[in-house]
Amino acid sequence: MRISRSLRLGMLAAVLLVAGGCSWWEDDESDTPTLVPTVDTESTAEANATRTPRATATARITSTPRATSTPRATATVVLTEAQRALRDLNEQWAETDTVHFELDIDGETFLDANGQIELRGAEGDLARPESAAATATVYGGFIPFDVEIVTIGDDAYVTNFITGDWERAPAGFDFNPALMFDENEGLSAVLTNLREAELAGTENIDGRQARHITGLTTEDEVDDLTADQFNGDDIRLDVWMDAETDQLLRLRLTEPETEDDPLAWTLTFTDHNDPVTIEAPDI
Repeated sequence: MRISRSLRLGMLAAVLLVAGGCSWWEDDESDTPTLVPTVDTESTAEANATRTPRATATARITSTPRATSTPRATATVVLTEAQRALRDLNEQWAETDTVHFELDIDGETFLDANGQIELRGAEGDLARPESAAATATVYGGFIPFDVEIVTIGDDAYVTNFITGDWERAPAGFDFNPALMFDENEGLSAVLTNLREAELAGTENIDGRQARHITGLTTEDEVDDLTADQFNGDDIRLDVWMDAETDQLLRLRLTEPETEDDPLAWTLTFTDHNDPVTIEAPDI
């Protein structure tokens, strides 16, 4: 059978196309055949398998240790023997809730602005936080008489000089023994700020061995305690404290000798923490 030349050419073209890995594809909208390459999936897989993976960058976060601060050096405060004794006295005074006191006065102390009512002494009881009941010896002119005093907080009461009846204390009456327990204006503040404190030895106070401490204070420090009676920046303070219990036994304030007729107050303390009841009087 003789095959025509045109048929042989057509068959040869088909063989070449198959051998070259191509196929025919007809466009639906066109009669012109389009040649589409056929992908060899096995060859592609081999190529991918032998391809060297691309290096991926890994973000590494490193923290820089924070510099540690060098501890600040603290100064060591070395207390003298007198300062240690005052510290112990202050701690014991803070634990004293009630105490009996006696006040002796050398010099002039007036309870009124006109200088007509002079305080010569007082005796009574103190109770925390801010109460006092006392009997004060005063002079009105040349006549001595006793006046009862009760202070509770900001309220102050006295007995009338003539009738003896209770009444509100008059304006300008600043004598308030209860301030000795005040943390900011009382004895604790005075003892804490005492200058040039020295231990003067051991003495006998009413049958008890007591350490004697001396130092200096100012009128500003003791104004509230003494009804503004003291003058001078070098007021001498003498303190006697029980050598065993650290309880306050006696305290003496003395104006500088440069003052005319220097004033001195001596306070003696007994009956520490004994039961005491202080109430406002009926008026």
